[in-house]
Amino acid sequence: MFKVVVVDDRTNRRHEEEKRVLSSLDVDFQVFNLTEESEDFISSISDADALLVNLTPITRTTIEQLTKCKIIARYGVGTDNIDIDAATEKKIWVTSVPNAAVEEVAIHSLAMMLSLNRHLFYTDKQVRAGRWNIAGERPVHRISGRKVGLVGFGATARQLAARLQNFGISEMFMYDPYVDQALARRFGVKKVDQLVDLLPHVDYISLHVPSTQETKYIINHDTISMMKDGVILINTSRGSLIDEKALISALESGKIAGAGLDVFEKEPIELDNPLLKMDNVILSDHCAYYSVDAESEAKRVVAENVLRVLTGQCPDTPVNMVDNTCAKS
Repeated sequence: MFKVVVVDDRTNRRHEEEKRVLSSLDVDFQVFNLTEESEDFISSISDADALLVNLTPITRTTIEQLTKCKIIARYGVGTDNIDIDAATEKKIWVTSVPNAAVEEVAIHSLAMMLSLNRHLFYTDKQVRAGRWNIAGERPVHRISGRKVGLVGFGATARQLAARLQNFGISEMFMYDPYVDQALARRFGVKKVDQLVDLLPHVDYISLHVPSTQETKYIINHDTISMMKDGVILINTSRGSLIDEKALISALESGKIAGAGLDVFEKEPIELDNPLLKMDNVILSDHCAYYSVDAESEAKRVVAENVLRVLTGQCPDTPVNMVDNTCAKS
């Protein structure tokens, strides 16, 4: 019997999809909502053959105490909460779900961008308070003729770029050193060589890069100072990309006119965070990935990776490589 553990359940224990995929195996399927601080964290997972993980960190210390684990499967695109090097050293596969929520995150970014452009949340709040004829209190510009900057140009940014074409955007720029100009041109986007080449020219900036040492605080006091006055900033990627103190200062001064944030430096967001009191900010709870369809697909892909590894096959969406025979030519 294989022991398969959901480490940190975020879906109210609805795991029929995973159980269906794994039904051909003799599986002890266990569901927890654990954190590193949980008293029974290690004892609950140490003898698992597979770990299914949302956001709980799986550190080197944890990995070194896994006695049977063959795969750590993440319910999402990013794997920055998993020590990939430590897993690889122990011959443990790490997998992700790279494409399940691409449409959802692109649409979430677009929705935030449009809502901030029209000040919809501010207007809604004023109308509910009994105010009327408030048009003009805050300037609204046509989105047609404006310029957009995409930081990172992976699958999500490409879907966002394709949708923005329908709004009459005059120019789109992207900064991504790992994507060539030819691909950018296919989406009607101009590639710039440095982030600083993008910042002064765009009215909207949307972040689509992973959390790495290279991208930590990519938005900071210095980069904000290079932006056009009144820019709108969207982040549906990772909270570590933005220095929140610098962002708050820029929102207070009007340097940044508005921000749409799905992710934060500390999650859940702390109740004394000044962002919570700002009416030029739209906040969501790290949910840009979510739709019923995306959730179902993510569960299926996670379970299929687990099934393949536990039956001696190569996973479909690996992040690391622990068996050279699985390397693609």
